[in-house]
Amino acid sequence: MTPVVDIRSELHARAILKLALDAPPSTWRAAFQREAKAAHPDRGGDSERMRLVIEAYSFLKTADLSAKQARPETKARPQPKAAGPKPPLEPEPQAEPAPEPPGPPLKISIVEAFRGAERMVGLKSGQKFKVRLPSGLQTGDTVRFGAKGEHRLTIEVEPIARAELKGADLWLVVGVSREFLKEGGRVEIDSPLGPRMFWVSRTSAARGLYRAPGEGLPARNGRERGHLFLKFEADDRLNERPAKSLLARFAAVWAAE
Repeated sequence: MTPVVDIRSELHARAILKLALDAPPSTWRAAFQREAKAAHPDRGGDSERMRLVIEAYSFLKTADLSAKQARPETKARPQPKAAGPKPPLEPEPQAEPAPEPPGPPLKISIVEAFRGAERMVGLKSGQKFKVRLPSGLQTGDTVRFGAKGEHRLTIEVEPIARAELKGADLWLVVGVSREFLKEGGRVEIDSPLGPRMFWVSRTSAARGLYRAPGEGLPARNGRERGHLFLKFEADDRLNERPAKSLLARFAAVWAAE
């Protein structure tokens, strides 16, 4: 067992807590916790060592508090400024003009939503800006423009006959023959990205709906790319098979001879 010893100096207290001579007060508590944990009897330590650690920590805190109370507060005296020419007056900073509130939504086509575009946008103040619209815009998206992006406009994608954007998904209504609705097969469409051809299974054709993954609106601002949905409806003008239609036209020409 460690013999009973009184803490008589800061040097002695620091030695017990294994603190360097220049260790600041901000490190004392961590050193105390470390040494107290090592000296705890339940961890194989010594009760007298534990008492020394507690007294050393108390000694340092008391000595530090006494030193702070005895130290008089000194305020720095203002130094007289050397006389010299007065600096020129700087102009007061001008407040930046507030951005104009957004006007009505800017209407764009589905093709522009897919491919992006450039538009001239005029403000109420008379200013005009050429605004670059990125691809992948949806209704409700905001586009900022101006020297510092201080202006903004809201986008509205206009639907057209038999075509509509729902979020990032493009829905097209496609007329097909009744035979196609029963058997499926090849279907060709004109999409915003150009002509597309798809092979539709009998099940999808009978259901009247086909999904083409990744053929929708381009990805933008963390949003995933959309899909293309083809909604089939019967068009009686397409019911004749190509061979039968060709034979009928040949017979009509032959009869006219």
